[in-house]
Amino acid sequence: MKYLLIAIAFITLNSCTKQSEPANTKTVLVSFDAEQQFNVSRYVIETSADQKTWVEKGAATADNSKLSTTYNIYFEQAGKGRFYSRLKSIDNDNSTRYFPGQWFKL
Repeated sequence: MKYLLIAIAFITLNSCTKQSEPANTKTVLVSFDAEQQFNVSRYVIETSADQKTWVEKGAATADNSKLSTTYNIYFEQAGKGRFYSRLKSIDNDNSTRYFPGQWFKL
């Protein structure tokens, strides 16, 4: 599997893909570590083909640990070409923060 490593503030983001059914769909795994979480409700992975229109693909509930926590989010991505992924953190008060993402190719 090919991993893409992206350093994002206190978060390290990795992704890999594998072939799924139907043939033009792939399963994408985004794995990231978060440290010193406080008041975070959840993390959301969004994707876009043009960095203008974003689609939520998966989410993980935050555990708000002071230690490093690894999160794994799987989602299906149809089509071929390049897609951009980004990570969004949503706090308990519903405020959001976006972390720079990375292009991935299917």
